[in-house]
Amino acid sequence: MTSIVKPITTEAAANGVGARTNVSKSKTVRVINTATSAGLVTVTDSDGTTVGTMSIGGGHDALIPKKPSERVHGNAATLLFAGVTEPRG
Repeated sequence: MTSIVKPITTEAAANGVGARTNVSKSKTVRVINTATSAGLVTVTDSDGTTVGTMSIGGGHDALIPKKPSERVHGNAATLLFAGVTEPRG
């Protein structure tokens, strides 16, 4: 089933802990991996404590629900993040 979402921020890389972002306090973030190999996405709280991690296969995307204060970052510049509306459909 396809989820329908609307972008609400500009897509951007957040490569490494120093680049972590709350994606304009978005509650849902779409991440796409533009590489051919898997990448690792990390979600942290506002203090930098890891909430969770997940692998995103090369060429794949995922929707990540998060609290507005939580931040995300990837281990490669090929992981691109954008805030999106809550999925429907």
